[in-house]
Formats: sequence, structure tokens, C-alpha cells
Amino acid sequence: MLYSASEIKEHLRSKYPGIRFLEADHSTSGRYGEKHIIVFEYADFAGERCVLKFYSLQHIPPDRVEQETASLLDEFRTIKLFGSDPQIVRMYEANELRI
Repeated sequence: MLYSASEIKEHLRSKYPGIRFLEADHSTSGRYGEKHIIVFEYADFAGERCVLKFYSLQHIPPDRVEQETASLLDEFRTIKLFGSDPQIVRMYEANELRI
């Protein structure tokens, strides 16, 4: 079953109370053109503001999902190598959310 961007947002709202969406429903530029990308901000349990980027891979052909997932995780690991460089957004975690 494919979910619309609004259904995905509704699910994210239920998982992250106080969520604030920062970007449009999809992105048509860069490496992930035409793939759904949702960027949102919320406060964690300690009250710190966190920004999350959600990639919906449901519109990718099934035979490419595993490859795209591996590619996203490789990107995450590469960015983490930069550590606390003040010129780079710090990444803390990568996870998979199944609806």
C-alpha cells in the first residue's frame, strides 16, 4: 500500500507530538528528485529541538529499495565521520520507520 505525503505526515504527528514541518511534501532537486522527503522539527524528552529528515522510499521500484536504503546509510556514515565540525550539520542517528 502506498501512503500519500499527508498520510505520512499524520503518522509522524502521532509519533512526534509538537512536530513542526519545515519543508514541502516532496523534493524535485538533487539526488532524490521526485522522492518524498519530509523535514520536521520537534522537541525531545529533554526539551531540546531536533530536526529530522524523513525519506519515503515507497515510490521507488521494489528492486531498488534495498540499494537506496544502503546508499542513505552510507551517506549517514560518511557525514558522521566529520564529527563536530561547525560547518556541517551534526547527525546523531539513522533509523527505519515502517508504517
